[in-house]
Amino acid sequence: MSRSEQGFLDELRKVFRDEAQANLIALTSGLAAVQEKTEPSARHAAIESMHQAAHSLKSSARCVGLNAIGTICQSVENLLAAMKDGRLVPSPENLAVLQRAADRLGLMLAAPQDAPEADVSDLVVPLAAVLAAGATGAPSREAAPATRKPLNALLIEDSECDAMLLREELSHGGYEVHSQRVQDAQGLTAALSAGRWDVIFSDHHMPNFDSTEALKLVQSTHKDIPFIIVSGSIGEEVAVAAMKAGAQDYLMKGNMTRLVAAVQRELHEAGDRQARREAELALLTQKESLRIAREIQEHLFPLSPPNLPGFDIAGATCPADATGGDYYDFIQRPGGEMFIVVGDVSGHGLGPALLMADVRAYLRALAMDYARIPDVLTRANHLLRNDLGDFRFITMLFAALSPATRRLQFINAGHPPGYVLNRNGEVTFELSPCVAALGLDPEGVFPEAVDVPLDPGDLVVLLTDGAIEAAAPDGEEFGVARILEVVRRERHRPAADLIAILFDAVRKFTGAPAQQDDLSAVIIKVQSESEVKP
Repeated sequence: MSRSEQGFLDELRKVFRDEAQANLIALTSGLAAVQEKTEPSARHAAIESMHQAAHSLKSSARCVGLNAIGTICQSVENLLAAMKDGRLVPSPENLAVLQRAADRLGLMLAAPQDAPEADVSDLVVPLAAVLAAGATGAPSREAAPATRKPLNALLIEDSECDAMLLREELSHGGYEVHSQRVQDAQGLTAALSAGRWDVIFSDHHMPNFDSTEALKLVQSTHKDIPFIIVSGSIGEEVAVAAMKAGAQDYLMKGNMTRLVAAVQRELHEAGDRQARREAELALLTQKESLRIAREIQEHLFPLSPPNLPGFDIAGATCPADATGGDYYDFIQRPGGEMFIVVGDVSGHGLGPALLMADVRAYLRALAMDYARIPDVLTRANHLLRNDLGDFRFITMLFAALSPATRRLQFINAGHPPGYVLNRNGEVTFELSPCVAALGLDPEGVFPEAVDVPLDPGDLVVLLTDGAIEAAAPDGEEFGVARILEVVRRERHRPAADLIAILFDAVRKFTGAPAQQDDLSAVIIKVQSESEVKP
């Protein structure tokens, strides 16, 4: 183990010990409550609390490799499970054994982190003896449920008689058992390859084979199958070693009262582990899908700023999620004119991102056939009616920029206003909404575009609502005034740098680790003759 790995394990064990103390307190206080409470429901609640604490401590101990603590907790959990369902009486003698286990756990948790693991067989054996000698017996045969639960059980057993008794016990416990018996490594390997097993039961001593070898074979398949040892001759040292190696439980053939409860517990835990694995896989799959979607969407935005003589133009977007519903584009027209688009599909995430791709495709196709902005938007609005449905719409500021005449024509369809600032930073024109957003009236016809003359030194700011509505922790919005203040202060910078500075100011203002909405902007700077590169 490397130094970094050892350091991580040591830190993990420190966190474990902090949490383990809380479970140990729950265990010891529960013992005191059981001794003091005479009312059955109060005693049962205390036993239930102790059972949960022992289970939690067992699971976390095994996670950090403290198997001796995990072994004690497993035995304590078994006793408390028997008390909880009425098979074991919480007598003073039985509680005293549990108290000794709690005391030992306290000493082990207080030991230095680098202390070697203690031999706990002297404690595990008495715990097992209490369970074997004091259990009141299995539920009555008549109590078996009418509807049986299917159980595929693999039996590693050289005695057909013992296998039959085990199947009978499971059957009386409410299971419809489908089983296969094997008794050597070859048979086990074949059964693991051919079948799907819910649980594996293994005798310990068999001719030329034992449970230790069987467990290693099962683990080599990387299948998460509960492994329970059922033996008549297993010693305490072997039992402890088997639990350390990964066996979930062990039972004595002479006392099968815990069999059904052990199976129920282990099937439940195996189901939880499977659910966690599936959830983790689904999350990884979703993340990968979103990563791919993000890469695809990034290629839908302009890859570089447009090269339009006399203008410095830049655009950028930063989605709140892996993908976003904001849209900006530069569409070059024949004759040198350029369409400039800034839009926002309602909502953000994968759905709006897909709609954004549709909008882009429609506008780029229509821009090749129609020179007038109203014609492009009217046709796009009509084509989008099926894509948007009844619950989505698209705000859009669509502009045409002519380098020859230095004029900007625009239609604002329900989008936040754009602004024209002169060389002194004063707002000289506001590109306000003049028609409803796309999708609200699929049959609507768009009006003539508004014409705006531009002068050298002018600066045009086009935004989506993400920057305007970005909120500080107290709820105050960043707002248009702050946006214009940043633009005035930094207006001498290149358009791309100005957008980056604006986005950074928004993020600092919110102080939030994640964006509330997509951020998008287009900046158009009208260059003077001295600024125009030859």
